[in-house]
Amino acid sequence: MSQTPPLLDHLAIIGLGLIGSSIARAVRDYGVARQVTVTDASAQVRTIARDLNLGKVVETSADAVRDADMVILCIPVAQCGSVMAEIERHLKPGAIVSDVGSVKGAVVRDMIPHMPANVHFVPAHPVAGTEQSGPEAGFAELFADRWCILTPPDGTNDSAVKTTTAFWQALGADVEIMPIDHHDQVLAIDPVNMTVTINLINGFSFGKPVWYMSMDTSIPLGAAIEHNTFAPLMAAIHLGGDDTFSSPIERIFISTNGAHDCANPQRQACVRVCCQGRLRDWLCQADRRSDTRP
Repeated sequence: MSQTPPLLDHLAIIGLGLIGSSIARAVRDYGVARQVTVTDASAQVRTIARDLNLGKVVETSADAVRDADMVILCIPVAQCGSVMAEIERHLKPGAIVSDVGSVKGAVVRDMIPHMPANVHFVPAHPVAGTEQSGPEAGFAELFADRWCILTPPDGTNDSAVKTTTAFWQALGADVEIMPIDHHDQVLAIDPVNMTVTINLINGFSFGKPVWYMSMDTSIPLGAAIEHNTFAPLMAAIHLGGDDTFSSPIERIFISTNGAHDCANPQRQACVRVCCQGRLRDWLCQADRRSDTRP
């Protein structure tokens, strides 16, 4: 990717896991900001960040955000509210605050009470990642040709939304803007409650009712992001909500096919997010025997 004139004078990144460190690398390599200040709650991670030259490393979040034009919280969703409370008095007027959380309603709920009136809040969800974690796992190309969803609350400054859009585009992402509630209906992965937004579809197996987890979608954007089949008629399928004949929950079949690990993100997500404890251990053992598992 060719370098462009810096979009920002000063970017602050809080949290240096896979996403945060990848943003820092991309901003550095593509010349997106003149200055990058980074921090992490872990002293060990801050030391690694210095060794990797991810930016100017400081000790606290408050130190990181001073004079920053844009602040991105690359931390677990459950920590966003408390970190926002820590930095709110240190943000400069006109700064843009964003995040990378995969669920937006909870983030907005926790951060808005601490958002100064003269600061712009543009939540974001870069739909990108690998099975690796930590600052060493990041790479500048992580967001290339991936979607980044922006969910600005009503009344957000248009210029701030345009700047945030341009920022993610400079990192190689395709940007889509959608309402918060719609995002969480289509794309939400909530690591706090360990849930993923999916549709369970009624069906039958050996004469008994079951639910199937479908990787198809009735929403064009969801199909494009996850490389799924676009199936408009799925919108008309009855989705049950209780233990009755019309919405049975006796059995759930999870079938994962194709390549393993990063080569098949859907399969990877099923194993890592949906399967825990002994079930996950069983699935991993069965994974060695066949390409399709119930």
